[in-house]
Amino acid sequence: MAPFPWCEEFRFNLDTIFTRLKFVSRKKERGIKTDVIVDMFQIFQPHQECSQPRRVLIEGQPGMGKTTYCHKIAYDWAKKRKGGESFPDVTLVLLLKCRDINCGLWEAIDDQLLPREVKEEEKERFFTFIRDHQSKVLLVLDGLDELPRNQLSIYTDIIQGRVLPESYIVVTARHEVGVKVRECCHTLLEVEGFTKTDAKEFILRYFKEEHLAEKLLNKLDSDMSLQDLTRNPLNTALLCLLCEDFGGKFPESRTLLYLEIVECVLRRYRRKMKLPETKQDLLVLYKVELKQLGFIAMEGLHNDSMYFDESAFEGFSSDVKSGLGFLSVEAGRSKRRPSRSYGFLHKSFQEFFAALFHCCQLLDGEISVDSLIADRRYFGEFQQVLMFTSGMLAQKCEAAVKAFIAGIATQVNLEGSRLPVALACINECKREENSFDKEMAQFFGSHLKLQTVYCSR
Repeated sequence: MAPFPWCEEFRFNLDTIFTRLKFVSRKKERGIKTDVIVDMFQIFQPHQECSQPRRVLIEGQPGMGKTTYCHKIAYDWAKKRKGGESFPDVTLVLLLKCRDINCGLWEAIDDQLLPREVKEEEKERFFTFIRDHQSKVLLVLDGLDELPRNQLSIYTDIIQGRVLPESYIVVTARHEVGVKVRECCHTLLEVEGFTKTDAKEFILRYFKEEHLAEKLLNKLDSDMSLQDLTRNPLNTALLCLLCEDFGGKFPESRTLLYLEIVECVLRRYRRKMKLPETKQDLLVLYKVELKQLGFIAMEGLHNDSMYFDESAFEGFSSDVKSGLGFLSVEAGRSKRRPSRSYGFLHKSFQEFFAALFHCCQLLDGEISVDSLIADRRYFGEFQQVLMFTSGMLAQKCEAAVKAFIAGIATQVNLEGSRLPVALACINECKREENSFDKEMAQFFGSHLKLQTVYCSR
């Protein structure tokens, strides 16, 4: 992905921000983790289950660094950088983006890696070299979860070693798709993101002023939700920017935190675009563009995708296409179907912008609370969207958030197991230096009709 406009301010390099990988035993039920830590150059090291691993599956949630790691493998090979002792000494690295694959392996290599003007005989010599020197080839399949469904069986055969049995293979995927090919691989790893120690080291390196680093670290020690954010390296960097901008003072809720981050990124976007400074609320100034960005975010969530193409911006302003600093852009690898894809920094930002869109809809009377939360997914996979929506409404309009909380109480009366989501929504109603969230908790309680609720976390 191309850098975000604010990334150039980070004082780090790839090695200092890089995540660590942890072994997961593929033979144990449900992939129970072991305690073996693996650095980026040790993914092919022997272990109890395989003395000579050739096929490695790297799983992880979005934004944890899977794609960045694949790029680093290719970059180090191109720069002739030697990996660790267990990393294979290969002559050729073939990095394929699964999102751009809609054909077999050889066609995909031709489409994504070979020049458009390559002659047929040169192409065949290249393919022959791969077949004749398999043990010197590393095939990297990035983003198996983004592979078209009609191609999954073909590439499962490849991962099983039926096409290039002597080659080394690295596959990255989200857990829900990775589980389908685990048994094909010799080693299963998970990108876990920053540990608490990693985040601390990054923060100490980032700040020139030691007292700001101490303030951020103290805040992380007392706030579990912020600790969770720091698992993502870029989120950690954003928290550093925010701490720097506000002198170490942090908002009371996740919604307020993200609102501050959005304003922080917008300021840097305006600075990068050489726009004049303004005292106007930037979320109000860019309301139209942010709402359009929210619409794209919501569509992506409903389609279970963090990425979208040029068609998503039809009819929207050029500022939306630029992403205002919240989107990264990547040129497609396919020369047959050249295109660009766009993505949010992290899924939590996609959820935030989807909530911003819903907040605007509710305040503008475009939808009703009941029509929104009638969708059961907002108490399941979309619950973060619901929480952000509640938090934003609390900042905008007391009547609107009361209607929202009353609607959620109705849903809890219908199904008591939804109570934890409701309480999380109320917790997001915090305002700076007052007890508005407690008022909303009392308001919520006044609308409950259940005598007893059983729920588990």
